[in-house]
Parts: sequence; C-alpha cells; structure tokens
Amino acid sequence: MVSCEKPGPEAAVKNYLTALKDKKVDEAKKYSTESTQNMLDALNQLKMLPEITEIKDIKCDVKDTAATCTFCCMKEGKNELKLVKRGEKWLVDEKKESAPDMNAEQPADTTSAGQPAAEVTPAEGNPAAGGQGAGH
Repeated sequence: MVSCEKPGPEAAVKNYLTALKDKKVDEAKKYSTESTQNMLDALNQLKMLPEITEIKDIKCDVKDTAATCTFCCMKEGKNELKLVKRGEKWLVDEKKESAPDMNAEQPADTTSAGQPAAEVTPAEGNPAAGGQGAGH
C-alpha cells in the first residue's frame, strides 16, 4: 500500500464504490459524471443498484484523461469502471450500455423457444379438432 494517497482514479473508484455499497447514491454522484449520475438515479428508482460485497484490489490503467479501473467485488456483473479526468478530479463515467449488467441471465429463455409443443398435441386423438373422421 502507498502511504501518501494523491487523488487519482483509484481514490475516486474507492469513494464511489464505498458510497454505492452503503446505498448512499447522493454521495456516489459526487464522484461521477452527469451521465453516470442520471444512470444512478434511474437504477435507484428501479431498486436495481449494483450490490457490492467488498471493495479491494483496485487497479487503474490511465491514458491521459481517461482510465479503466478494475476492482473486486460485485455480486453480479463486471468489476470494471471507466473514469475521465475533469480538471484535477477523476470521475466515474459509466454509460447505460456499459453499466453493470443486472439481467445477465437472459440466455435461459432460449431453451424452450424452438419447440411449439402446445400446437401439436391437441389435434392428436381429438376428432373435434379438425381430424378427418369428423363426419356424422
């Protein structure tokens, strides 16, 4: 650990995630861009804020005024945040499409999509369903 902590992207990520972990959305918004603030408001209204279990291993790859930071540990979704530098301040810059994926279990829907079994069974063994022996 480094003892003298200058306000870099790691500090912004830690402050942002700590606020989210504690469900303090207004505090988290202090460390984020306007688009991230809007996303947090929407997620908060829907009661879909990311569930953060622990905050550790923050590592940032900085390129000029942008940074990509990884961390541990969210319950679901990816453990990565994008940041931008505005003046001397680093801010979390998450867009809707890069937000933690709260509905990661969508592929489960594809298992029953290919078989319309309900359409096949009524005609079998039921002459009233339009079979050939329906005449009196």
